[in-house]
Amino acid sequence: MMTSIVDALEKLKIRKLVVFAIYYSAELTERLRKFLVESGFDVVAIATGADRPEIISTAPHGLYGPAKELFMKAPPADGLLLCGGACSTFEIIDALEHDIGKPVTSSGHASLWKVLNMVNVREQILGYGQLLELF
Repeated sequence: MMTSIVDALEKLKIRKLVVFAIYYSAELTERLRKFLVESGFDVVAIATGADRPEIISTAPHGLYGPAKELFMKAPPADGLLLCGGACSTFEIIDALEHDIGKPVTSSGHASLWKVLNMVNVREQILGYGQLLELF
């Protein structure tokens, strides 16, 4: 999954990113930050929603506000990553992109894109963000 995320961020030309680690512990969030930095990305802000169970229980729509708020309060960034493969995010990616004016991807989103590329499926999928429209 992490390889898919790195490849997706590169495809979207996101170098400076904001990361919302949906349910990660503080320790895992720090490991994620370190991995992304070591992979060549500038993580300008990162936060977890682990201390707010209402976010997870109302996913994906409950993720929208906290993720957007984190992005808007962060230093300028090229895009937003929602990290946590066990949470659905597809339904909010397109709307988040329109609201923040930058590309958005997530663990599951990036993984689907990567698998479709691996099996040479290049059909645009509209309404689910730039990544699935670009191929």
